[in-house]
Amino acid sequence: MIKQTITVEYVISKETGKMGFELSELATTDTPSYLVDYYDRRKTFTSFKNDGTISKAQRTFGTSTKLSAEDQKRIFEKAESEMRQQIAVKADTEKDMQRAIELANIVNSADFSGEMVTIKTKNSHSKWYQHGGKGHMVSFYYTQVPSTVEAEARELQNIRRKHQNDDSFDFEATAYQTIEVREADHDNYKED
Repeated sequence: MIKQTITVEYVISKETGKMGFELSELATTDTPSYLVDYYDRRKTFTSFKNDGTISKAQRTFGTSTKLSAEDQKRIFEKAESEMRQQIAVKADTEKDMQRAIELANIVNSADFSGEMVTIKTKNSHSKWYQHGGKGHMVSFYYTQVPSTVEAEARELQNIRRKHQNDDSFDFEATAYQTIEVREADHDNYKED
């Protein structure tokens, strides 16, 4: 038996009942992903057979879950794949930590008053756009670093992403300075 905690997050469209791992899987030609009305769901697995498959006792969803057998199979496969990936990632932790700390030091010592480049872009998936925010564009967030350390920041970002679910990786020791730029046609509506 392999003891490993894997949580699979998925979404279900309230309108169609379709299941996906990303909102983009629920989008239609009439409804873009940021306007999909959905349920957030998650299933946690903690016990796998030695062959890497989920133990029989954990291959149930209960009667309240209305997932098709095909959707359940997709969730099981994703959990099994993530378990194998986590074990492989943990084997690289020590080597990757050394490199990540080295890269973080390079990025943190860069001059942040010069030319900046975007290394990550994300957009808001807030349900606010479906309710009070209709008619407003979705907010975009750009994570930026000095252009002189772009390659190092991207490598560091990839290492940190690789170890995202690795509890033995020290994210605090590998933190690096960035600037976040928000592009929107409305206030953030957060209280200070």
